[in-house]
Amino acid sequence: MHRGMRVKQPAKLRKEEEKKMSLEPIREAFRRYYKSYSSLVFVPEIKQREFMFIDFQGTVMRHKAIRSIEELRFRLESEAPMHSYYSVALYEDPGAKDMGSKGLRSAELLFDIDADLLEVPCRKEHDRWRCESCGSQGTWPAPEECPDCESKRIKIFKWICPSCLEAAKKEAFKLIDILLSDLGIKQEHILVAYTGNRGYHIRVREEKAMSLDKVGRREVADLISGLGIDASALIEKGRGVILPRIEEGGWRGRFSRLLLSILDGDVPSWVDEGTANYLRSVPRLKEALLEGKKLFGIGSKAIRMLRGLVTGMGKEMGVKIDVEVTSDPHRFTRIPNSLHGKSGLRAVTLTPPELEFFDPLAMAIGLKGGDLRIKIVESVPEFGLGRSRFGPYDYGSEVRLPIEAAAFIVLKGRGILV
Repeated sequence: MHRGMRVKQPAKLRKEEEKKMSLEPIREAFRRYYKSYSSLVFVPEIKQREFMFIDFQGTVMRHKAIRSIEELRFRLESEAPMHSYYSVALYEDPGAKDMGSKGLRSAELLFDIDADLLEVPCRKEHDRWRCESCGSQGTWPAPEECPDCESKRIKIFKWICPSCLEAAKKEAFKLIDILLSDLGIKQEHILVAYTGNRGYHIRVREEKAMSLDKVGRREVADLISGLGIDASALIEKGRGVILPRIEEGGWRGRFSRLLLSILDGDVPSWVDEGTANYLRSVPRLKEALLEGKKLFGIGSKAIRMLRGLVTGMGKEMGVKIDVEVTSDPHRFTRIPNSLHGKSGLRAVTLTPPELEFFDPLAMAIGLKGGDLRIKIVESVPEFGLGRSRFGPYDYGSEVRLPIEAAAFIVLKGRGILV
């Protein structure tokens, strides 16, 4: 090649190199974290787990077997991946390249609770979208195509705040309550993990639960989410109608307590007032509910309303989980005390009692020491990390921030390093 000749770098390679360089200071901060705190990283039954890593260029590395906790800690320290996972499944050969050859032994029962699945009003305040074709932008919810130019190149900017994290925590408590009361799972077999971003993973390590196949896991997911509630099982219709007793457990008892509250005038917002008024007009309904008596001649309309109430109860009172995650024994969860590549926060494992007092934005800080200068490319709302408050920051402004705040903004796609 002639000396001094310039070779044009392929566009794809240039983009990958630019991305690598733009995030390299954050990757180095990840590396410093692991060198200081890798002793906090742990994985049970490590030899039977499959591991997956995603680096700062977006490369996915799967089917990794790791033989010891020391090997895992060394890998995190030396490679500083953006995301780090291990399988909830235990395998005979976790490093096998195809799933059929791994030899599934058992798998923890995994539930994924994410603020994305919850209809939290704060999303309208902090989640935004922008059309990458014409620059049009707006607040949540994002359109499928731009209302101005009809382009489908819509970029979504998500955020996390105390309100959506609190909503996810409440949903986690609903799930734990059903696991304890309906399924009889002992508390010591339940592990809660803050993912490091917008929600929680709840895992059940009880032997029977870990032996469930996909069908059994789907049944559990449908039960907990309220999708699998059979109205005919709650409202028995033969010669007369029999309703569940108030003191019964599970969804049967929940339905009767819901119905009693409606009859007493305490109507949930999701129940139509016309339905509530009609049910209150049904003769002897409350008496039958409280005393376990059969109801005769209440009419088909009342029965339809009762069954509709069962369906509504499942939708409104069921736990908002990703049922596909629970149904699949081959899913991954984050390595405890690893860093989340969309926030820089730690994935923190908790017991159910510890969850009540856990504040992710104060207690899951991982990156510490030093600061970075960033340019804001999408408006940033005021937020808190640890004991400090930051923002709000307008588009185009440049600020120097502590490493944890700078990384948080950049990894959320709202800033770039300068």
